[in-house]
Amino acid sequence: MNVTVTRSKSIVIALSVLLALCTQSARAATWWVAVDGSDTAAGTEDAPLRSIQTAIDAARGGDDINVRTGIYAESLQFTELADNTDRLILRAAPGETPVLDGSSLDTPIAIALRGQRFVTIEGFEIRNYAATGRWELAAGVYVAGASSHISILDNRIHSISAVHETSPIANGIGIYGTSIEPITDILISGNSLHDLTLGWSESLVLNGNVDGFSVVNNTVFDNDNIGIDIIGFEQWITDGGVPIELNRARNGVVSGNYVYNIDSKTNPVYGGSRSAGGIYVDGGTGITIEKNVVRDSNIGVELASESPVGATSNIEMFDNEISGSHLAGIALGGYRANLGTSTDIRIHHNTLFNNATDPANRFGEIWLQHRVVDNSIRHNIVHGGANAVLISDVNNQLERNTLSDNLFFADSLAGYVKTSGERLDLAMTNPRFHKADRTDLRLEMGSPAETDALATHGTRADDLQGRTRVAIVLPFNLPDNTWRMLSVPAAAPASSDTLRAIIADDIPGAFGDAERGWVLYQFDSGLGRYLVPDIDQPVTPGTAYWILQMTGETVSLNMPAGSRPTDRQPSTICPDDNGCFEFSLPGRADGDQWLMLGHPLNSDTDTRDLRVTAEYGPCALAPGCILEEAASQANLMNQNLWWFDGTRYSSTLESLSPWQGYWALALSNAADANAKLLISR
Repeated sequence: MNVTVTRSKSIVIALSVLLALCTQSARAATWWVAVDGSDTAAGTEDAPLRSIQTAIDAARGGDDINVRTGIYAESLQFTELADNTDRLILRAAPGETPVLDGSSLDTPIAIALRGQRFVTIEGFEIRNYAATGRWELAAGVYVAGASSHISILDNRIHSISAVHETSPIANGIGIYGTSIEPITDILISGNSLHDLTLGWSESLVLNGNVDGFSVVNNTVFDNDNIGIDIIGFEQWITDGGVPIELNRARNGVVSGNYVYNIDSKTNPVYGGSRSAGGIYVDGGTGITIEKNVVRDSNIGVELASESPVGATSNIEMFDNEISGSHLAGIALGGYRANLGTSTDIRIHHNTLFNNATDPANRFGEIWLQHRVVDNSIRHNIVHGGANAVLISDVNNQLERNTLSDNLFFADSLAGYVKTSGERLDLAMTNPRFHKADRTDLRLEMGSPAETDALATHGTRADDLQGRTRVAIVLPFNLPDNTWRMLSVPAAAPASSDTLRAIIADDIPGAFGDAERGWVLYQFDSGLGRYLVPDIDQPVTPGTAYWILQMTGETVSLNMPAGSRPTDRQPSTICPDDNGCFEFSLPGRADGDQWLMLGHPLNSDTDTRDLRVTAEYGPCALAPGCILEEAASQANLMNQNLWWFDGTRYSSTLESLSPWQGYWALALSNAADANAKLLISR
């Protein structure tokens, strides 16, 4: 058998390694690498190799290479797997954390695969690879040629940099279809790519003749150029021999990725301008973009083309959440009149929230640039923040596309389309997010975005965090013959807002029946005693009751159909920009005052978000006092809230819960200071 030693292979290879090479066709092998190993060792778990490259050169299809914890100063090359049919897996050994570190190397690419097949790279930290030459590429993982069936999984790639003064290029992961035969079957999943100095290039890119890929569940953040880029029609690939009709990444999925803090402002080649997209399709086609979260990037999602000869086309974009973008949430079309076309793009059931945050360059939630033709934008929630421009259409592209059935809202209540002439006002409808602070952009029950007429809330049943998409009020269980504290966590319709309508329909026994029905009491803090309320009186969210049911079994209480979130009052002190639910803390000048308070909201509220305010004293200043300060510094309210679990009282609370009632203790200063407790979502 002849063994060819590549330029990166160790000069001395142990006899055991040669014997293993001879028997690869008979069985798959598992190779081990460790920093305390030796390249003259057998490559077994007990006798590991020292360098990863030695293991790569020795391995064949079907083999596994397990790499143990340690720092490996290597630049890895795959060269022997062009005809591979069984997958070779290079991975972190179970429970181990190997690091590829290029800080001591002159080579700028950590892992390179050119024309390779059936290879998996999994579980590495890859860092400190740098390129200094003109148009010299630095990369964490680089795939080129007619490669196929390549999986790049669960790697952490960071501190990759290109620093040439005029021509720097770098990628965290770069897939380049540079051959007439396409790159196919690419899976990029679970990777983290951050703190990349990219120059003219992208964090994660598929470029050229790439046909068939999945980019899923990656986290891309804190980089100075584009996050995820799908590219076509770049001239250098065509000049390399790829026909123009094949020179575009196509037939892929971009799903479940979290992309944030993508900003070219600090990138020297951009001269301080902001133009980096979180997700960018530049000439690609046949692509699904779904279930991604993009935050705080220059442009959230850009579907455009920088080529005068090719279009970005046949894109399906849905169920994405885009917020905090500096210029625009979604941008379509070429950035110049002679560049690019966006066509046959279907944008639906996405949530855009408070984009266009850069005061110097605001282009709205949706930005139509040049050559935007035959696209549809339907059934999206478009929620503007400080910027009232919801759509920017200064090049008069809107009439060439379909825009319908979207729900528009702006904090100013005056959102509009910016055109080359007079602005076009848009009808405002508040979607009523569960929390309008990006931590929970689910919809409240009864939201107009939930209705069949608009149906903008998305096609999936859950949200991007796996929670029920429409935030319903869950049932509340009442055990038999056990006292519980109760409050109503939403606003029932006027026809169904009584105790009879909310409670009596769920408890089979009669009200006031002490043996087979249920009883309920309300505490009057002014009189200092309990009262039996009228069963037909309206129920105010935030009012607390004591309830006991004696039917012989546990019953569940449900809010009536059509219930909606409790109204909140605007407040400059409230930590929630959309306002708070407000409780007065009357107190008594001659002592403390016990109060029964209900939780009026249909989701948990962190007790750290509660605020106490007053007309004077330390709690009068924004943002008010937390509970501990209200007690120790202002003597307004005890820092504890008490609830009864059916057996005993507890004051250890991390959050207030729907349906639950609480005891609060207003202290002696509360009455004179007009103290209030503020509960936000």
